[in-house]
Amino acid sequence: MKYSKPVVLNSASVNSAVCGGGTPCGRPCQKKA
Repeated sequence: MKYSKPVVLNSASVNSAVCGGGTPCGRPCQKKA
């Protein structure tokens, strides 16, 4: 839980920022960009 929470938050935060708040993934975002 300790390492799971920060990991998910970090991943979601970074992905969201890169995507712009659309898909919590890097593939669908990169393809669109």
